[in-house]
Amino acid sequence: MFDKPINYTTEISHKKTIKEILVLLNDFDCQNITVNENQISFEMLKPERALVDIPVNYLGLLARLKKSNIPPKYKTETQAKNIIFRTLKNYIINQFEMLQNEAMQKQSAFFIHKIQAADNQTIEEKFIQLKNSNLLQ
Repeated sequence: MFDKPINYTTEISHKKTIKEILVLLNDFDCQNITVNENQISFEMLKPERALVDIPVNYLGLLARLKKSNIPPKYKTETQAKNIIFRTLKNYIINQFEMLQNEAMQKQSAFFIHKIQAADNQTIEEKFIQLKNSNLLQ
């Protein structure tokens, strides 16, 4: 386990990274793109159509930053946003790169973040509900 968040010293603004994510998703032919401080959502058209919703929990990261043994200047809400969006940008790049390189099955890309048509929830949301209902204890 890492004793402090990776990239915690990044100086790249989350606003700049959000713009980069928008360009990236557009380059991968995604539509209906929404990127804000709470979520990244989009419709992936290739290799198969899928709705993707990625939650952005910068407050959880902020709590970890405050507990970490790092300089105080990195323990801010702005820094938490900077870190989380850089990390999510890398995650998105990696998912599409794995698809392009045929290193993963198309159904596996963004698996836990794909919205299921039957109940309009992601796998992650379903898992959290099950865990909270004590069925996964």
